[in-house]
Order: sequence, then structure tokens, then C-alpha cells
Amino acid sequence: MTIHRPRWVLAERRKEMKERVGLALRHAGVAITITSLTDFVAFAIGASTVLPALQSFCIYCAVGIIALYVFQATFFVAWFTLDQTRMEKHRNGLLWCYTHKHWTPNACSQKDLCQMFFSEIYSKYLLMKPVKVLVLAVTAAVLGTCIWGVTNLRQEFNPVWFIPESSYLYQFISKVQYYYPESGEKGLVYLGNLDYAAELPSISLLEDKMRKSQYISSVDSWYDGLVSYTLDTTGERANIKPVECENRFGLLEGEGESESESGVNEVVVVSERRKKGVEERRRMVVRSTPQVCVVDITGMAVNASFFEEMLTGFLFSGEGGRFQQYFKFENDSIFPEAIVLASKFGYQHIILNTSSQRITAMDQMKSFVDSANFSGFAASIAAEYSNWETDKIIAEELIRNLALAMAAVFVMTLLLLASFISSIYVLLCVVLTLVDVMALMTWWGLTIDTVSCINLVLCIGLCVDYSVHIALHFLQIKGSRDERVRVTVKEMGPPVLNGAFSTFLTFILLAGSESHVFESFFKIFFGVFMFGVFHGLVFLPVLLSLIGPAPYNTSSVAAMGSENISSEKELVINGHSYTQCRRLCHAGNRRERVKYQLITTDSMPSSGEEYPQVHNHNKTPTQQQQVEKYWATQSPPNYKS
Repeated sequence: MTIHRPRWVLAERRKEMKERVGLALRHAGVAITITSLTDFVAFAIGASTVLPALQSFCIYCAVGIIALYVFQATFFVAWFTLDQTRMEKHRNGLLWCYTHKHWTPNACSQKDLCQMFFSEIYSKYLLMKPVKVLVLAVTAAVLGTCIWGVTNLRQEFNPVWFIPESSYLYQFISKVQYYYPESGEKGLVYLGNLDYAAELPSISLLEDKMRKSQYISSVDSWYDGLVSYTLDTTGERANIKPVECENRFGLLEGEGESESESGVNEVVVVSERRKKGVEERRRMVVRSTPQVCVVDITGMAVNASFFEEMLTGFLFSGEGGRFQQYFKFENDSIFPEAIVLASKFGYQHIILNTSSQRITAMDQMKSFVDSANFSGFAASIAAEYSNWETDKIIAEELIRNLALAMAAVFVMTLLLLASFISSIYVLLCVVLTLVDVMALMTWWGLTIDTVSCINLVLCIGLCVDYSVHIALHFLQIKGSRDERVRVTVKEMGPPVLNGAFSTFLTFILLAGSESHVFESFFKIFFGVFMFGVFHGLVFLPVLLSLIGPAPYNTSSVAAMGSENISSEKELVINGHSYTQCRRLCHAGNRRERVKYQLITTDSMPSSGEEYPQVHNHNKTPTQQQQVEKYWATQSPPNYKS
């Protein structure tokens, strides 16, 4: 809307309404098309992220931008046209049936202070050489400082931040972390439907690795208790490595004689039990069975039946009773057989203070489980792993989405602006704004998380608008670079500033919010507004005045003496207002003003209006004298300024 309105007031009033609407859309339509399509493509590409929150946000924004573009080009224009028709017929804004017969606009309402500032002050001083040097120096200094700030930006996602600080839950969590800082994150290792008798060595190996890890403080496993219970029950504490059994047999506890009994094979299992310096040799008797024998790392031959028997006894013992909840049995019962469908055991991390430590600890735990090579399902999980996983990928996803979004911005501006240099300048402004905003995040206590990731992607879409309107208008005007920049700043400065400020106003009420989401939105969009406007309305015009690209072949000629144009907005002179021309013609030296008018005016108001009609630029000397003679006898018209 901020682009539609200035283009409308520059349209010639003497033309029919539909023609004036077409003239306004001729320029404003191009501008809003460029920004809308650029933003749409940037968000559409951002929707390819693996982060669900960012993906949903990008889809929402992409659809919203297209819908807004359609409404701006149709719904808004239609109602705007009807309202302008009402105004020209002097109908009341509330009661359309009532017509004001003698209505004169208030003098104060005809002054546009923002337009006057850009026309009479800003456009003059910005193009002075000392000011240009100062702008470039400040931009370089800010960029260098902000690059240092970006290097200190932390990557951290903490769900506790999303809880209001005044809430009971937040205060409780804060006290727990303060008084019990030694408590690290707890996790569980889940094992599926395995051959547990055969997988005991793998379970033991996994636990050994976990206990040796620098990121794990303790392991709470049923395996250790089961081994202790089995050894105490059988009276064996074997210490021989696993070997492959030649026979199929089940293990029976007992002391057998060396003689063989009917159907019984004697197997001697050697163990080293050191008790008061005495080495003992013990014998165990085994009975042949059709099951395959395995030997665990304790040196005992174990089969499925023996494992189930020992597990049942262990879970009903005083030490092992608490581990019953760690198992899932077939038919939800240990009896008649303890057939294990799934199991788990716990562990606890040390205190992990940084995001890199958390990610390393999580990845290490996952690698331990994978290296155990279980025959079935096996995985480790902790309540915070989902947040740590987000921490792990969010930096990569942020870089990926920002890179793709900026590539989309460059390609779309290149296609729609049809100027490689202008596209580079627009992209440069986007990059500079992004760097400055990320540095501001560092100094304002924000980190890279899902909220800031969303805001930074949205930042690209916003700061494009601040730059692309300036670049497009610069390409549409002929003349020297300084003249083109001066006219561009006068005509596009107010709408760009109004659009940026109106966007900022939507977030300013979030400044006092206790919510981490709303607080992050305010801080980041404050930076987008401040740095985006600076690069779009200060840095980019200076850059264009020094090394700006050539204009389009169809561009209009910049008005002579355009630095004297007032803030009125009715177009008759090559993109400048009829009221502006009227002021120039009746101020100071009339002869000079008439020459200026003859050179720059395409057409004057038709007969019956305040001024005689002049149809072309090429005036003969006689026509020139007639017009000058006419103006010499006329007094300045009475109009409200």
C-alpha cells in the first residue's frame, strides 16, 4: 500500500479514473511484483527444511505473500478507486450520500512532512562528498564490528526458555538446577526382541564402553545384577574367555564326580577364584540338550532355558525386584516362561554445559549402541535428546536456508530487474543487514534456536523490500547518477520508510513480553528495521551515486533543477507533480521558471482550467514569446500550499 499511494498521487488528475489507475499500477505493480515473487520464492525454498516448525512457517508465509499480492492487485485497487471517486465528488467519507458543496482541504493536511524532509533536506545532504565518505566509512566499521559479533553467536536450544519466567514451573526448574547442579541428563538403552542368551556378551561390551565414557557418570543395568545373582546361585565366578561349545548341553549347578553317569557328560570349567591366596578348581556337570550352547564372558555355558531360569529368579530376588519394570514379557507375565520381548537399562550423563558437549555426548552414545551389533532393535534415548538433535541440525539448516533464500533473492531480482549490477547491490544490502542482525542477537543475549532461525529467514524477505524499490526506481530514471539518486530518494524514500516503520509498529508492543518467542521477534525485527532501512535508504543510494548501473532504455529523463521540487504530488512533468510545476512557475524569476516549464512539461491542463495547454517540447520562438508574455501578465494562482 505504501507503494500504491505515492504512484497514485503522481498520476495526472485531468485523465480519466481508469487511465490514472493504470498509470499508478504501471509502476507500483512492477515494484510489488518484484518484492512479492522474491519473498515467495525465498520462503518456498525455505519450506524444504527438515525442521517442522520452520517448514510450517515458510509454507504459511509463502501462501500468505501470494494471497496478499493478489489482494493488493485486485481487491485493494478496486476499493481504492471507488474511494478516490468519492473524494473527487466531495462525498462524505462516512455518509456517501452527503456531498460537501464548498469544501477546501485544511492547509495542514496538505503538508507531507516526511516528503518535505526527503525532498528539501535528505536528498541534498546525502549526495555531498563528505557525507558519502562518512556513510561508506560507517558501513565498513559497522560491518567489521558485526562480523566479530557473529563469530561469538552461540547455538543453543533450551525449551525452558519458552516458559514464562514468572511461572511456577520456571521457578521450580531454576531452583532444581541451582541446588542440584550435579544431576546430569538421564537416558535409557532400549533392546528389542533379541536372543538375550546369545547377546549377553554384546550387552556387557556396551556397558563397559558406557562406563569408560567421559560424558556418562553412571550406568544402572540389570545385567550386572543378573551376573552377580547367577554367580552367587551357581557358586561359580569363572574368568575364561568365550569359547565355542562342541556339544549341545544345558548348564546345571552342582558338584559332580569324575565318573560319567548315564546320559550325562562331565565338563570341567576352570575358574580362578582368589580367596586368601588359594586357587581352587571346580567342576560342573552338564546334561545334553538339543539347544545350542553359548559361553558368556563369565565363562559359563548359557542357553535360553538357563537364562530364563536365572532371570526369573533374579527378578524375584531382593536385589533384582526393581528391574521388573525394565522388561516386557510375552503375555505380560514371567510365568510359565520368562520370554523377553523387550528390555531397557538406564544411564546418566554428567553435567553438560555447552551445546557442543551435548551433541558429542548424544552422538557418542548412539555410536556405542551401533557398535554393539545387536541382532535386533537397539537404541538409546533421553528426554533431552530431541532438543539436542535440534541443536545438532539447526545450524546446518539455518545456513542452508539462508543460502538458498539469498540465492533465490538474487535470481528473482536479476530476472525482474534485468540488471546484474543492481541485483548484486540488492543482495549486498541483504547480506549486510543479515550480518548486522546476527551480531545484534549476540549482544542482546539471543542464540541460534528454532525461533531465531525462523526470524532470520523472514529477515531476508523484509530487507529485500527496503532495497529493491530503490534499485528499481533508480533504473527507471535517466540523467547523471546523482540526479537519478536524488529523484529516487525523493519519490521512494517516504514510502519505503513508511512501509518499514509500519512493519516495526506491529512488533513494538512485544518489547515488554515475558515470552521467549515474542521477545526474540521484537529484538530481531528491531535490528531488521534499523539496519535494513540504513542499508536501503542510506548505503544503497550512496553506492548507486558512485557506481550505479545505467538506466533502462525506456527510462524517463530526470527533471532539471529537480532539487527545487516541492513536496506536492500531482504528476504532469515526467514523473513529477502538476502542483510542483505550478510552484516553480510562480516563484522567483518568472522567465526562468517558464523556460524550465517549456523544457520539462509533456502537457499542461486542458482549456477551461487554470493554465493554457502546451502540447510539445519543441516550442518555436513565437510560441515561447507568447507564453512568456502570458505569464508576465498573470498573477500567481491562489492555491493552498
